[in-house]
Amino acid sequence: MPPERAMLEKAGGNDLGTEINDPPEPIRLAVADLWRTGCRTEEEAYRSAAFRLLESNCASIYPQIKGSRLPKHPSGDSSRKELRTALENFFRWNGTPWHSGSRPSIEETALKLHQTFLAEEVKRYHFAPLDRLDLEDSSERAHQSVENIRFGTNEIAFLRSADLGRRVRHDALKRFGRWQQFPVERLDGFYWLVTSESEPAGAIWERTWLGVLHKRWDEIGKVPVFESTFPSPVEDALFVLLLCFSKESTDGPWEPFDVPWVYSFSDDPFADAPRAPNAEALTWTLIGHPDEEIEAPDRSESFELGRQQLDTLEQRWRVLQAALAKRETNRANIHPLTKHFFVKALAEEGIDEIVANISCIEATLMLREYRGREKMKSRYKRLVGDDAEAGWLERGYTLRDEYLHSLGHPKATISWDDLGHIRRSVAKAVERYLELTDNKVDLNREELLRSLES
Repeated sequence: MPPERAMLEKAGGNDLGTEINDPPEPIRLAVADLWRTGCRTEEEAYRSAAFRLLESNCASIYPQIKGSRLPKHPSGDSSRKELRTALENFFRWNGTPWHSGSRPSIEETALKLHQTFLAEEVKRYHFAPLDRLDLEDSSERAHQSVENIRFGTNEIAFLRSADLGRRVRHDALKRFGRWQQFPVERLDGFYWLVTSESEPAGAIWERTWLGVLHKRWDEIGKVPVFESTFPSPVEDALFVLLLCFSKESTDGPWEPFDVPWVYSFSDDPFADAPRAPNAEALTWTLIGHPDEEIEAPDRSESFELGRQQLDTLEQRWRVLQAALAKRETNRANIHPLTKHFFVKALAEEGIDEIVANISCIEATLMLREYRGREKMKSRYKRLVGDDAEAGWLERGYTLRDEYLHSLGHPKATISWDDLGHIRRSVAKAVERYLELTDNKVDLNREELLRSLES
């Protein structure tokens, strides 16, 4: 009998195609040996005979189990490196006797390692700081700060350092080195958009730096037609937030917040840890006596939230998800670039911002046809029903065309008033178009736009 099959049968499995609920005994024994080595550093541990035995057992056992993330026995230097890297990452995320902090038991560790090799799905989390945002509860007589709201699968949370550290697994990140240590103390007291998405688990190297070695040759030299500024779940959530958090005044920038970066990580224990984000990219203000000033998060963009606003958030999220569910079908009713450019404008400035907004309105209301722009503007007027807003959209086209179709002066400026009004004219059309998709759910995009011509 081959040794691999003997190992599995000893562990309680008699069919290589049957998933084993409990870790194979050779895996548990190898973990136990590793826990008893008395190693004080990970370098010591990874050089030990116990770690080499665990590697060998994993390499022998898991290719024999159907659906394992290690589909074949490592046979070369690169495949052996992939297994070692996955195991090193696993122990950093999991905790060990040679790391400070928590020390999971032998049984817990062996079971978790086994489950990780057989996982079919993992989750990726996204943390986006909403720089300068402040939320107040308008339902309270004396307005209180809103600590947490949810819409759909998303959360906006005001996070102190302890909660933030727990959520991003700060203690585990410290085991990966100083470049991965999340600055929880520095990022204390901001609002965060928190969302997640499920992903196929894939092979053990899927979320390590070695994944680049598996890039297909026919993918080299090709780039996507468009790529989101933010991860897709973050873009979806920001799209809805930007529709709801709009400012009436135009005596300052229209943006209700900034998102200087998104911190993303996977719950896959084989994954590399991401690099720490740059806290200095956020906005700070000085508080306290001039001789004892300290920096505090800038929360100068204040919005009131009550039951009505929360219901609107939830309703718009529902409508967006219903529209996105029809993607790649002949009943698709929203252009993917509507969402892309609407959110992209948040990350742009000046003429680039106007280009993004104009691109958004064209993706929303224009068809590829004779006199397309003229017909798009007619649809806009019918959809929005506001000549003043149509005038601001025309102003946006004028500013864009001055720079794209003539030699714009490099030192020219654009006012906050122009940028704010142009953005609002686009947002109104996007908002009304979403409502239209909800009211006429049986129509696809072209049919919806034709309905605005009659």
